[in-house]
Amino acid sequence: MAKQKSAKFSVIGLALGVGIYWGLSM
Repeated sequence: MAKQKSAKFSVIGLALGVGIYWGLSM
């Protein structure tokens, strides 16, 4: 259960990172 939660959290973090990177590069 904890592993699944952390995996979901890392996916959200990755999506945020990509969004910020995309926003900065535009």
